[in-house]
Amino acid sequence: MLLTIICILGAISTLSALLVKKELEKLFYKGKSQFFFHLLNLYFVSLLISFSEIVFFQKFHDFNGFSMYFFEMVKISMVYLPFYFFSVWIFEKYIKSMKKYVARGNVLVIKPKYLSRKQLP
Repeated sequence: MLLTIICILGAISTLSALLVKKELEKLFYKGKSQFFFHLLNLYFVSLLISFSEIVFFQKFHDFNGFSMYFFEMVKISMVYLPFYFFSVWIFEKYIKSMKKYVARGNVLVIKPKYLSRKQLP
């Protein structure tokens, strides 16, 4: 049960981190993807997951220094890394499908499903 809660927490935090990353890129870099934001997302979400695992499974009695927390976070990061890459791929695919047009050189091509809508009078 606790593992399910941690997985759901990881999925929700990954989605919210990707949404924040997209908005920050739009705000500061005009929509160009930055690798630095991926590293920050990976760091903060794995930190959140590792601390939630430590608290939910009551492992905090076993740790006696910062290095133990750090190694726990590194282990969680290695497990979380493929899930994060898969989530980024799905998220980028979803964002591309939500665009109303495609840029081909200097021409913007409107997608056919948006052309078929009727105009309001």
